[in-house]
Amino acid sequence: MSATITLPPEVEQKLAHKAAAKGMGIEQFAVDVLRRVAEMTTVNELFAEGLNGSSTNDSPHPNQRWLQLHREGYRGQWVVLDEGNLISHGDDGEAVIKTARARGVTEPFLAFIPTEDLPFAGF
Repeated sequence: MSATITLPPEVEQKLAHKAAAKGMGIEQFAVDVLRRVAEMTTVNELFAEGLNGSSTNDSPHPNQRWLQLHREGYRGQWVVLDEGNLISHGDDGEAVIKTARARGVTEPFLAFIPTEDLPFAGF
């Protein structure tokens, strides 16, 4: 299979920099990264750590990072996070929002954690 991907210049520059740091050409680096993504069993693995195994400046927001690390313990529940800190959780989304606001959180991040991960398809 052959594919052509048009990258925005800033993405191409970042990939070229990472490829050079590994002593690889950009195409070889991209194929290596895509191969590793294709071998992942869930999309969560993609976000659990950087593609090169280390954190980067492009690391996820603290709330997203919290979800990656703690989702298993809160399956089937609503969680309210603030800057990566759990504020409230439970079965009722409205109730957890009210609790968060009562605790002084003005812009709560609300997420429902499904009981199981759904299949992922697409880019």
